[in-house]
Amino acid sequence: MQNDYLTNKKKYDSVVQKKYNLKNKSITNFINSKKPNNVDINKLLNKVKINEKNQKKEKLILLSIASLVVGVAGIISII
Repeated sequence: MQNDYLTNKKKYDSVVQKKYNLKNKSITNFINSKKPNNVDINKLLNKVKINEKNQKKEKLILLSIASLVVGVAGIISII
């Protein structure tokens, strides 16, 4: 099987050029759409604090459910 990029330079060059143009367009669109944004550190820290509180709540709920199941099983086994 022959390699197309060695036997048919014209075809290979056109394919490479099309790929490069597509990549180039997507990169330029990405760069142009990206605007400099100001990042407020307080907002980021507040998000982290809220996430930590939510994780603590989830862990507490899971612990309470597990202890409830163990307690109910213990009461049933005693009776």
